[in-house]
Amino acid sequence: MLKFALDYLKEGEKEEQEKHHDIERSLRKALGDCQKKIENLNQMRMRELIDDGEYLTEKKKLLEEKIRLEDSVKSGSQKGEKAIQLTEEMFMFASQAKERFQNGSLEDKRSILLGLGSNFFLKNKKLFIQTENPSSSWRKD
Repeated sequence: MLKFALDYLKEGEKEEQEKHHDIERSLRKALGDCQKKIENLNQMRMRELIDDGEYLTEKKKLLEEKIRLEDSVKSGSQKGEKAIQLTEEMFMFASQAKERFQNGSLEDKRSILLGLGSNFFLKNKKLFIQTENPSSSWRKD
């Protein structure tokens, strides 16, 4: 079952990678266009086609856009890889947790419980664990 889930995940990963490559390509093109606009703006100022005020205003806008695009390119490639890796780790954890908890050492049991969450409480002599939503770490990025 684990192999099936990981194979299915890898199929979806290929499609996601294609989408990410398309988005990254578009962002890189927009970044190149922004750089050309900055160069053209510099040329216009050197030829005195625009005054200092207009130059500074436009340059500030273009530099902000350039930084935003650079950040988008950087974070976009990291998010896709991280999401796939987290999903694979979650499948591996889920597939091995029961066997490791039943037959593992005290340290194995502790790591499994910590992997499930960190908010433990006893109620009527039963241990309850308030689990974390696995996808919450994806949304934070």
